[in-house]
Amino acid sequence: MISRFSNALSARGLNGLPELFLSQVVPITASLLVTFATAKILGPGGRGQLAFIMGAANLAGAIAFGSLQVGVTYAHKTGDQSALKRALRLGASASVVTILCGIGISALSFRINGEPQRAIDLMVGTIGAALVSLNLVVLRVRQGLGDAREFLIAGSIQSGIYATLGIPVAFVSRSPIAVVGCWYVGLIISTIYGLRGFDRPSVGPKRHVRSRSILATSWSAHLGFIGIQFLYRADIVILGFFVIREELGVYSIAAPIAELTWAIPEALSLLAFSHYSASRSVAERVLHRALLLKLNLAAGLLGGLAIAITAWATLPVLLPSYVAAVPLIFILLPGVVIQGAARIAFSMLVSTGARKPAFLVGLISIALCVLYVPFCAIWGITGAAVASTIIYIAQAILVLTIVRREDRLDGALRTPKRHW
Repeated sequence: MISRFSNALSARGLNGLPELFLSQVVPITASLLVTFATAKILGPGGRGQLAFIMGAANLAGAIAFGSLQVGVTYAHKTGDQSALKRALRLGASASVVTILCGIGISALSFRINGEPQRAIDLMVGTIGAALVSLNLVVLRVRQGLGDAREFLIAGSIQSGIYATLGIPVAFVSRSPIAVVGCWYVGLIISTIYGLRGFDRPSVGPKRHVRSRSILATSWSAHLGFIGIQFLYRADIVILGFFVIREELGVYSIAAPIAELTWAIPEALSLLAFSHYSASRSVAERVLHRALLLKLNLAAGLLGGLAIAITAWATLPVLLPSYVAAVPLIFILLPGVVIQGAARIAFSMLVSTGARKPAFLVGLISIALCVLYVPFCAIWGITGAAVASTIIYIAQAILVLTIVRREDRLDGALRTPKRHW
């Protein structure tokens, strides 16, 4: 039965999907467990502090890692024997630069507003950003090379350790920073596991791709990725500067609950990156994308409905201090469901080597995030939820429009796209 199921997935170009789906479900489940536990133990104020630190760390780390997997995996697959080793050196350098930048930003924050706690939070987040950056380099390269099972295990290790240590530490210490320390431990052990079997010989004719070329290739794709990350993480960080911790804590419960529907589109987007390339014909890419988008739409609608009903029925009972999160979840869900399609389409766009469209998506995505500032400043957590939905829908329309335009151009020219 399992063999038939695997063969059916392979026939549809979906081989590796179960592992990639589990690689999303496991950390999301563990993270949600920690979210609910810390919300109950730390209260809205402590939960808000924890959300701000981890939100800033994840956003900065996602920016710092530079999408190195794009240039590195391309170099390795085309015969560069040293690309994987250089990926580690480049990743470590990015982490060091992140820490140095964080020290400066923390000092500047203290000098401007004189709040030592905010400066401390930023510095703690900076350390997390450095660890996130290196972890992303290692695990994303492995996923890009087709190591779906190792990617799943590494992610499970990180989330499992965080949940196992974070909840009892929160209960004993009542300290958000102590919980962040448990997250650090999970990141470090996950990265160490990802390094097992990381280096391997390339296939095909031997060639050398300069580090400068790897960085240029990666950062060309990374601008689009940064725009996507701003879309997903800027709300918590920006909101943290306009509302009190208790309100931020309420929003930090609503957002991850609504985003549970992203487990499927994230798995499908990872599949798209590792399986599809410019060597496929336009017709093949359109058919594969249509299949992925149909799967995503069905899962998103069913999942969104289940989340809305479950949140309405259980949140007031389980976490009465966070009952204000329920209407926020309802506001966030339409944008979250629609945004899933953009994640898949953008991943396929990057995999085909379309540089200029990826640049355009990144720039416009970052520009759209400016909308968070007035909405958060005027309407607080409700404004952040409304802005998120508007931004998610607008960006999804943009990405799908650009992808279809690239299909038309590619079909008209009948030539392969530029490789990264």
